[in-house]
Amino acid sequence: MSILYVGDIHGQLPAIIAIDRFALEMGVDAVFQVGDFGLGWPGDDPLVPWFKKRARQGRPGPVWYTCGGNHDNWQKWLAKAAEHPAEDPLVPLVPGCVYVRRGARVEIQGVWHAVLGGAESIDRHLRVEGKSWWPDETPSYEDFQRFLDNINAGVDVVVTHDAPLETSTFDHGDRENQTTPRTLQRLLGFIEPERRPRRWYFGHHHAHDRFDVNGIAYFCCGLEGEGFLDVSHTQKPEPIAAVRPRRWTKREYKDRRKELRETLDRRRVAGGV
Repeated sequence: MSILYVGDIHGQLPAIIAIDRFALEMGVDAVFQVGDFGLGWPGDDPLVPWFKKRARQGRPGPVWYTCGGNHDNWQKWLAKAAEHPAEDPLVPLVPGCVYVRRGARVEIQGVWHAVLGGAESIDRHLRVEGKSWWPDETPSYEDFQRFLDNINAGVDVVVTHDAPLETSTFDHGDRENQTTPRTLQRLLGFIEPERRPRRWYFGHHHAHDRFDVNGIAYFCCGLEGEGFLDVSHTQKPEPIAAVRPRRWTKREYKDRRKELRETLDRRRVAGGV
C-alpha cells in the first residue's frame, strides 16, 4: 500500500532515475509526482525516451502518476486527454507514466485521491508562449468545482501542485492574488467537516517540509529527487520517511535559477526558446 510522493522534477533525468531505483529497492509500485514534471517539453526532452526505453526493455519499475504543474506542456497533455475516454481519469503520456486529470478522484494502491494540477507562473514574463509557458497552466472553474465535489465524495489524500493560502510560510510571489492558492483556500470552507482530508501533498515551492494546519497535514514534496514515502494512509498518521535521492544545496539552486533567467532573457531577445 506504499506510495512515493515526489516533488518538482523540471525534466531532470537523474532525479527520475534515482527515484525509480529507490522505489524498486523499497518495493513501491506507485510514484505520484506533484507537478512541474517536464515531460513532453519542446526540444530535447530526455524523459520520454527514457520511459519508452524502460518499457521496451521490459525493465521493472513503478507506475508514475503526475498531476502537472505550471511548468508543464499543457497543450500536449490536454490534447492527449481529449483523445482519451473522458470517463477515464488516467491519461497515458508515455509507457509507465500517466497524467491524472484535473479535479479527478482516483484510487491508487487502495488509496483514494482527489487531484488538481496546475498553478500560476510568477516568471511568465521570462517565458515564451507555446515553448516554455502555456496559458492552460491555471485550472478552470469546472476543474475546481469537480475537485471540490470529489473531495466531498470521500478521499484519503489530496494531491495538488500549489496549496491553499493557509500554508502561508511560502513567499512565492503575491500568492493572495494568484488564482490557484486563493481558490484552494476558499474551497476549504465548502468541504464537509467529516470529509476534510488528513493528508495533502503538493509541490511548486521547492521546499521539503511538513505543515500541520487546521487538522490537515500538508507535505511540500521538495525538488528534483525529494519526496515522502507514505506507508500508512488508512491508519492513524505516523511520521513519514523523507526521500532524498539527490539533495541540492541552496547555492546550487540559486545558481540554477540565475542560469535559467539569463538563458530565457537571451532567447527572449533572440525571439524564441
